[in-house]
Amino acid sequence: MAALYGGVEGGGTRSKVLLLSEDGQILAEADGLSTNHWLIGTDKCVERINEMVNRAKRKAGVDPLVPLRSLGLSLSGGDQEDAVRMLMEELRDRFPYLSESYLITTDAAGSIATATPDAYWIAHQAVKIVFDSIDNLEAAPHDIGYVKQAMFNYFQVPDRLGILTHLYRDFDKCRFAGFCRKIAEGAQQGDPLSRYIFRKAGEMLGRHVVAVLPEIDPVLFKGEIGLPILCVGSVWKSWELLKEGFLLALTQGREIQAQNSFSGFTLMKLRHSSALGGASLGARHIGHLLPMDYSLNAIAFYSYTFS
Repeated sequence: MAALYGGVEGGGTRSKVLLLSEDGQILAEADGLSTNHWLIGTDKCVERINEMVNRAKRKAGVDPLVPLRSLGLSLSGGDQEDAVRMLMEELRDRFPYLSESYLITTDAAGSIATATPDAYWIAHQAVKIVFDSIDNLEAAPHDIGYVKQAMFNYFQVPDRLGILTHLYRDFDKCRFAGFCRKIAEGAQQGDPLSRYIFRKAGEMLGRHVVAVLPEIDPVLFKGEIGLPILCVGSVWKSWELLKEGFLLALTQGREIQAQNSFSGFTLMKLRHSSALGGASLGARHIGHLLPMDYSLNAIAFYSYTFS
């Protein structure tokens, strides 16, 4: 039977598996729930990985008892030796037919600690602005009426004290992040505070790009499309709400960090999940190079040239 190579994109909300042939063709994919072992524990994490891979094997017409040649996984905690060792041991011991080889790595830090401007960040900012305004700690930049009522409705509580349960005893990052959708609805309806929060989120995203400008290989600034920026995450579905703050941060940061070389940029989205890269890394780990044209795996959705 021809060799199969697998890749896993782990996430705090959703995860994805891709199976590839040895010539780099995608044969099957499967979606699943969170595989962040910090959130759900190691046992449930490896169980979900096994279930997704087996589902993908069946879609590809492969017996689940036939191991993959390799499985590359991008998971939270994939840069910590102890966590990697524990996950590898669990996968090998509990699911011996899953894969012959494993490579576990990570991509970036998206935890609460890094204050990454994602859906959770937006939801948290909205709640904090309401709390700070009511407490007279800090005046809100706009009227809090819409956001406050949306908060009560979403969490199904009569007042702000009811929110505390969702911040402590019943804290669920995924559910909390879901409040971002209500802020997006408010912004689209013209609520000034909701639009302000998204503008600030765009600014924070732009600052993340500015932070890495000094480390970017100069050749990436010289292409026809300018600096290519890959955008991953559902927050980018609200690009029009993020755009003003994002452009402001990059325009200001460019003047300090890379004025001459940074003349423009293009935002891109993946055609396929980053599980594709996981499969490539996993195969490379055992000495097999999967043929891939990475230029075909991303599509541009916005370009900008600095004046």
